[in-house]
Amino acid sequence: MNRINYSTNKAMLAHVPKEMPKHDWQLSKNTRQNSLVLFMKDYQGNEQVGEDAPQIDADQGGTKPSALVRRPSVMKATQDITHLLDTKRALLKMGETFHDINLPTLEAFHGFTQAGIHSKYTITDDGAMFVINRIDKVRCSAETAMELLWDPREETVVKIWKQVIGSCEVIGELTPRQRILHIKFVKPSFGLAGGTSARDVAVIANRYPTAIVMGSITTSMVPEEEDIVRGEARVLGFVVVPLSEESCSITLATEFSLGGAFDSGCLKCFMKMSGIDMSAAQQVAVGNSKALKRLLAALESVGGAAK
Repeated sequence: MNRINYSTNKAMLAHVPKEMPKHDWQLSKNTRQNSLVLFMKDYQGNEQVGEDAPQIDADQGGTKPSALVRRPSVMKATQDITHLLDTKRALLKMGETFHDINLPTLEAFHGFTQAGIHSKYTITDDGAMFVINRIDKVRCSAETAMELLWDPREETVVKIWKQVIGSCEVIGELTPRQRILHIKFVKPSFGLAGGTSARDVAVIANRYPTAIVMGSITTSMVPEEEDIVRGEARVLGFVVVPLSEESCSITLATEFSLGGAFDSGCLKCFMKMSGIDMSAAQQVAVGNSKALKRLLAALESVGGAAK
């Protein structure tokens, strides 16, 4: 088993830029109305997932909007934090019901299920890829898993997510539990996306006691680059559930739109009719599963060393 050198004692001490005096960000429209929240509402019989969302406190990772942003509408800032809380609650519900969710799976792929790694995937109504992955049991504490997942150092992120993420930069740390990230993805290699431009996203990342929630934002802090297409990570989140003092489960949810030419209605129709869109989602599920396998090895290496 490959082991990744990593110190949990250093994870929370990783260097990040100082808080910036002026930072503007706003969730993208599709991030506010992401499919995960809608799907889990439907799955639970239209339960009001966000009915208690306005309650924001430090332990939830929320902060007062006036200290967080400088833009005309403070109410809109409050709503953005509420939407992130809605996504967090949907993630927690999804983690509880993962194995009951009826979506195509990767069960036929060797090497994943034997390690306790499961994946499900589909395409949303507007053509975005929706993928959920799970590690049933990791032999390390939930606190250790959360620290590694929150570690912003590029060498840590890229080592684990090397077939998915090309680079990750912390643009600004707004609070110890909230930061803006610029993530550049590995250039697509599957199907119609092969040979097209690389993708990137600007996301707001919130850390909660048992979850990390990220979603695409529009911000002047991360301008679009000429040779890179700005994608949209409507959901990128983890849920870590303790199973015992020395074990936990990890669930990952991803909803991603490639953007660019893939926003064309004609191309979306062609991909749907030909099944290319589902093949693309399957490849994302495979890439995420490989990353989770490396994450599992890293966390169990740390868990074993801590004993």
